[in-house]
Amino acid sequence: MQTEKISVIPISSMSVVFADKKPKRDEICREITLMKNEAGSFQLAFSFDNDEEIPPKFELLVKSPIKKHIRAYEVGSVAVMKVGYYYSDEWFLRKTPGLYPDYLRAIGKDEKLYAPQKTWQSILFNVNEALGELPVGEHSVEVTLRSCHGDRKQVSEKFTVKVVDAILPKQSLTVTNWVHYDCMSHFSACKPFSARFRRVFKSYITLAARNGQNMILTPAFTPPLDTAVGKERPTVQLVGVEKDKNGYKFDFSLMEKFVETALECGVEKFEHSHMFTQWGAYHAPKIVVRENGRSVKKFGWHTDAHGEEYTEFVSAYIPAVIEFLKSKGWLDRFFFHVSDEPVPKNIESYSKASELMHKLLGDLPSGDALSDYRFYNEGVVKTPIAVSRTIDTFIGKCDNLWLYFTGGESKDYLSNRLIGMPPERNRILGLQLYYYNIKGFLQWAFNAHHTTLNEAGFVNPYMSSDNSRHYVGGTSYLVYPEVDGATPSLRLLYFRDLMQDVRACQLLESFVGRDRVVAIIDGIIPNFGIRCRITRAQMQKVRDTVNSEIAKYIQK
Repeated sequence: MQTEKISVIPISSMSVVFADKKPKRDEICREITLMKNEAGSFQLAFSFDNDEEIPPKFELLVKSPIKKHIRAYEVGSVAVMKVGYYYSDEWFLRKTPGLYPDYLRAIGKDEKLYAPQKTWQSILFNVNEALGELPVGEHSVEVTLRSCHGDRKQVSEKFTVKVVDAILPKQSLTVTNWVHYDCMSHFSACKPFSARFRRVFKSYITLAARNGQNMILTPAFTPPLDTAVGKERPTVQLVGVEKDKNGYKFDFSLMEKFVETALECGVEKFEHSHMFTQWGAYHAPKIVVRENGRSVKKFGWHTDAHGEEYTEFVSAYIPAVIEFLKSKGWLDRFFFHVSDEPVPKNIESYSKASELMHKLLGDLPSGDALSDYRFYNEGVVKTPIAVSRTIDTFIGKCDNLWLYFTGGESKDYLSNRLIGMPPERNRILGLQLYYYNIKGFLQWAFNAHHTTLNEAGFVNPYMSSDNSRHYVGGTSYLVYPEVDGATPSLRLLYFRDLMQDVRACQLLESFVGRDRVVAIIDGIIPNFGIRCRITRAQMQKVRDTVNSEIAKYIQK
């Protein structure tokens, strides 16, 4: 509708509003359905037809009985120069470089906003983001945009939030998006693990925990990830190490504070940083040790991973960290890694590292991201974290399968969460995780704001969402850094929604059985699979059907 010079269109959270394109009629959405402990969102697209030199200002008013559960965000756009790879398929919103909506900026109370002139923008309304318990029933939400100039013209739209009298089950699927603590430190300008850093850390981790992540990478030692051979990233080491004539001593006090803080923020599980370098397990991670009164970089690229000195260190450290975790009652919360992304040519080196780790870890859970089934089939990897492009070779052959992807999985209709991709390509992941009974999900970047192998340092994603064209836009992060924390992206909320889809399917399964839920998915998406292109309408229909079925059983 249009009132004077203000046009507004109520749309779904899965609509992406480009500045140069008016949303289509089939994107109109005035109602969302949630369980009592579920979060959700909707948007209002708007445009001002105004020729003034200075953009007009407007204010946002929200009226609703559940107003305290609603937070409004201005959807901002970022420049994406590298939208896809040369081999990427056509399932993108666009393929052309330009401004793409992605970051969410919280709108302050009584804040006056500048209106987009002859262009389109949107405001996202996030419902129950703190994951409280919503009151059951239908709740009206009236949203008003009021001009701050002259005639004070205004326009309003109404939405309905329907809350079903049901509780989504606790998330059982393990989810981690790797947090990069050097990036966090850089953009907040504070020393890793200092008092101020801890406050910044809480912002990041609370955001992760509220949006589907329940495991966090724990940097006992600086993670040997995305680092060029012979180079190093800033030190982020939680465990203090000292060596004297009697051997190694370990100080776990910083790790203790780290775990306690993460638990306070809602994280429940922890993955210990990798004990060997990426892509082969040939070297040791950077480890700072205090020796003869001096702190020295004792281990790193110069260290033979299978030499006597590092084997001695690992053999001393693993039993010590196990004993510490036992003393705190945290041992069952930890997951261990050997080396990231081994390939067949690395199997000899990786196998040596794996044998040492598994000997020391015993039955404790461990696993690594990989693409070749041989590593699992030969027992070299306990928990296979299979890349989506080859996960077909694992499905049905192991009962502890995880899935991961990078930005490279952008062809053959594989799910992914690049900025240039439609929301349904992100969100279908939840149905896939449920359908194939996958136990965990890993992605390498919650906030990797740096270039490839960190060779050119840090990159501000507000200025370059594709890390100076080192990655495709959005590959390496789900949040945007701020001085005191982080702010979410649209893609983070899509990820939250897909994890809630998994839990909704599990809730319905508790009433009707797994076969019936799978049949619903197959009936609406006949070509369902790991490689599967769907429409936004199909994705929404699956969730609407699941919700309707749940409501029937709740009412009985």
